[in-house]
Amino acid sequence: MKILLLGGTRFAGRAVAARLLRDGHAVTVSSRRPEAAPPGVRVLAGERQQVLAGLPAASGFDLILDFTAYDEPAVSAALGACPDAAYVLISSTWLTKFNTGLAVDAPVCGEAPSSLPQVTQRYLSGKARAECAVLTARDRGRAAAVLRLPIMGGADDHTGRLDFYRRRLVDGGPVLLVNGGTNAANLVWCEDVADAIAGALLRVRLWSAPILDGLPDSGQTVDAVLAALADAEDVTLRSRSAEADWLQAELPTYLDQEPLWREHAVTPGRANLFALSGHRPHDLREWLAAVCAGRPPRPETDGLRARELALLDALAAT
Repeated sequence: MKILLLGGTRFAGRAVAARLLRDGHAVTVSSRRPEAAPPGVRVLAGERQQVLAGLPAASGFDLILDFTAYDEPAVSAALGACPDAAYVLISSTWLTKFNTGLAVDAPVCGEAPSSLPQVTQRYLSGKARAECAVLTARDRGRAAAVLRLPIMGGADDHTGRLDFYRRRLVDGGPVLLVNGGTNAANLVWCEDVADAIAGALLRVRLWSAPILDGLPDSGQTVDAVLAALADAEDVTLRSRSAEADWLQAELPTYLDQEPLWREHAVTPGRANLFALSGHRPHDLREWLAAVCAGRPPRPETDGLRARELALLDALAAT
């Protein structure tokens, strides 16, 4: 297939581009960072809007995988630039945060709940509008779908989520578990996502269902994730539980930065990417070990860990 990736030079997009290339697809990536493209792909360098505006009317792409659409206008521009191509929007399983108990393949609309952090509200509200544009196009006959992915880990992860915990594990101090770390989180290796997308393209039309999900399982508790990370780093996990309300009063910055304490378990849906592709995702411990091997966590820059340890010392002294 002739495939265009909007955003194929960073983290998950780069992994997908490299995997599709290995399968023999003709892969083109659009990016502001052409130097980071996987070897062998064709690169369209520039801002997203400029690249789309410069595409010829008959570009010949069979499929667009869109990693960089965060609102309705971005989706509409991509659909209009390649009217004959199938289109898959990469979205997030976080859309289930719109309502308690919402299924992973349920459509959403409107604004994200005000109880979420503002940056998350903006992100999810924009993604919801983007998804609505995709589903509207699908209703009008376009080959289009949404692929909701959970939190991903992997090499060159710019989000730093796993590094947040890894820094605390390797410095030997205790790790704070918000509310005991008993809530569940859904995590997946970006390499498994890449393999599953490639596998699905060989077996089915990736856009066969309106909303697909890339959940590898129904989630792991946060304390189990940290235990697996500790094993990957070959260190002993020392943890202290702290209630979210107490942290909000004593160290609110910790809650702002802690990546997983607001997560909840989400169950794979009827159009699960791994089920459709036949690719069996790696066990959490397996891929965490691969991600951590030979790569130290990025250092902290804001001094949060020092304030956190001082708070724990004061708590221990009382």
